[in-house]
Amino acid sequence: MPLPEPEEQHRWVLLEPVGSVGHRMAAIASARLLAQDLGRELVLDWRLTPECSCPWERLVGEVYNLRLLRGHDLVASPEAAALFVGHCWGGLGADRRTTVEEVEKEEEPALRAGAELLRLWGLVQRSERHEDLLRQGLEKLNGRHRTLFRRDQARLLDVGDARWRRLRRLTSPFAIAQALGSPEVECVCMRASDFFYPPMPNEREHVAVVRELSIKLRGLNFTEAVREQVQELIPGTVGVHVPGAVSNRARHAFSPVQLLELEMSSFHMRSIFLVTDDPSVREHLQRSYGARLRAFRRRTLDRLRPESVEDAVAELLTLGRTDRIFGTQGSVDIRVAAILSGKQMPLETVFDEQDDGVCEVQAALASPVEPRGPFFLAGSWNDWRDFAQLVPGSETDPVYSTCVAVRKAPGFEEFQIVQSRDWGQRFYPSSAGAEILGPDNMHGSNWRVSIPAGCVSVRVFWDPRGSRSFSWRYVGRSGFEWGESAEVDARLLRSSPYSLAGSWDDWREFVDLTPTGMGETSFCRKIRVRKAPGEEEFQIVRDRDWKQRFYPASQSLGAEVQGPDHRHGANWQVAIPMHCRWLFVTWNPCGDRSVEWSFLDKDQRLLPSPVNRSGPFFLIGSWDGWDQMTLMAPLADSGPVCSATIEVRPEGGGTGFEEFLIVQDRDWDQCLYPSFFNMRQVLGPDGNAKKGQCWRVRIRPQYRYLQVTWAGPTRSLEWRFIGHNGEAVVTERLKRGAPDAIGNWKVLG
Repeated sequence: MPLPEPEEQHRWVLLEPVGSVGHRMAAIASARLLAQDLGRELVLDWRLTPECSCPWERLVGEVYNLRLLRGHDLVASPEAAALFVGHCWGGLGADRRTTVEEVEKEEEPALRAGAELLRLWGLVQRSERHEDLLRQGLEKLNGRHRTLFRRDQARLLDVGDARWRRLRRLTSPFAIAQALGSPEVECVCMRASDFFYPPMPNEREHVAVVRELSIKLRGLNFTEAVREQVQELIPGTVGVHVPGAVSNRARHAFSPVQLLELEMSSFHMRSIFLVTDDPSVREHLQRSYGARLRAFRRRTLDRLRPESVEDAVAELLTLGRTDRIFGTQGSVDIRVAAILSGKQMPLETVFDEQDDGVCEVQAALASPVEPRGPFFLAGSWNDWRDFAQLVPGSETDPVYSTCVAVRKAPGFEEFQIVQSRDWGQRFYPSSAGAEILGPDNMHGSNWRVSIPAGCVSVRVFWDPRGSRSFSWRYVGRSGFEWGESAEVDARLLRSSPYSLAGSWDDWREFVDLTPTGMGETSFCRKIRVRKAPGEEEFQIVRDRDWKQRFYPASQSLGAEVQGPDHRHGANWQVAIPMHCRWLFVTWNPCGDRSVEWSFLDKDQRLLPSPVNRSGPFFLIGSWDGWDQMTLMAPLADSGPVCSATIEVRPEGGGTGFEEFLIVQDRDWDQCLYPSFFNMRQVLGPDGNAKKGQCWRVRIRPQYRYLQVTWAGPTRSLEWRFIGHNGEAVVTERLKRGAPDAIGNWKVLG
């Protein structure tokens, strides 16, 4: 396959994490989330400092879509310095004037910022004395990245700047350019020592965002040297984190340790896990709690030794295993420990580190409190000028509802729920639509409802209990109500020339699409699926005429839309995930034409799409007794497709077969496996695979390697065998019509 253009190979988010290892982990979690939202590769500039003197490789193994910047060993000579800066930051020009003097000017601030971020500016200046070596290096690499900086397509972000902290979460690769006021920004770099993304601090506290940050932190493949230091704790253990800098302050009537004991006295604790640098704190609490107190067994107290940093990471992982954490308000370490735990962790902040000493603060639990009314609806139908009160059904039915008139049909309306008429207590959907957040003062995050033709008002329903739910129904002129999935008179709903036809009803009926309200250029409809997990297929038909079908050119992601004509059998194929009740299809017939779909559960909440599950994925199988997981590396020129190659046992170790599964995030509860009844159907990721429910392939004498490729968007699996001399022997693939038996496949090549 042809290689992409050089600039397309290097679109990155570069992070220099600073501070202690806990602060660095916080910054890395945010950077991984930012890189995911921007569709960029994360490049890590990990530097050894007195605060963190351990190489990255001793802490974390290979991580999906994260590359370590390897340049510190290349700056021993002026030529190496020039090559390094040229490769990473776009080059410095081919003549003496541009190497230093022109970069000093304001025309290329990003180039200067990049060199300073890498702390190579001094080396670049010293390279002036070796013009021949400098020119040789620049000639090799100047043409590759230099244009990024000349066009202002690479930026240094100040994550502490007030303008950055006012931004909402970036929802597309183009959002960063819009936020920075540039036509296009390909690459960004920053230095950080705390969580910095999403930029708005209150948005980082949302449950959905915390869960994503937790996935990014727990997705780091910590080394065996770190994991073996993590301690086992008994259930009911409470964590206590007292930094030495705080414990030494005692200007107030109560010391931090006394405040800590006062707060902990109201809790029943079977065991206490203590994290502190101060021996006096450990001795004091040991006298108070005796055998119930446990402290981390550190191998060394020398902060400059790598083992000290390994122990610090293991200490945070152990702290995350506790049921509750007491510590300093705003402490990065306890937030990292809580997020590493992967569970909702109550944090008790019993003292605050301030310049004027230690002061007592109120303990704040992270667990949500069920909101109480009254509740009101605010929305676009009256330009957000007034509230409509939501009324409970009865004393025994706490579901609130109200009915509001819409502006026009077809069209759209937007809503938020406001508690007690207070704009500082709003409820709204998360950015992914999977959860209901609030109450807080978030502006601009609204429910958006497509209004079909014939609708005069919308009745909304709000249940504030538990995980909360928000739904709505349409009301016609006669008072007749229907949901988006209801079968109603075609004259009422039919407002566009486009319809869906698909497998959900065996292609028997047309389902008319309705305008989304976005300039009358796109149309949508929600369809109830047959089963989940499963598969549905569909085409789009104009004027209900089978001779005017629209269909995909292929099953690859983003394939061209073809038609209208009478072609039969070329359908969009959709893998339906677990817990899906509805398939929501959007069709834009203008320009290049596009079809998108998403998945809703029974409560109309958005489900994660299998297309967005980007891994990392690992291959595990019988060749080593199911012992080691092999990372499936993404194929750069094939979108979200990954592959791994392993050496098989001669003739399958005497059995004649090898067996394998695919595991996501090294989590056996996220396993991909075949259906017993339909082998072309890939199930998961989940933990429901039965014993023996795996792919089984025959190993012949001429086979030496097995290469497995997984394409997430189309949920297709392919493998091929490679011979002893490196030649491709045969390719096998899950395909329609393949017999439903493990190990019996259609040979395609």
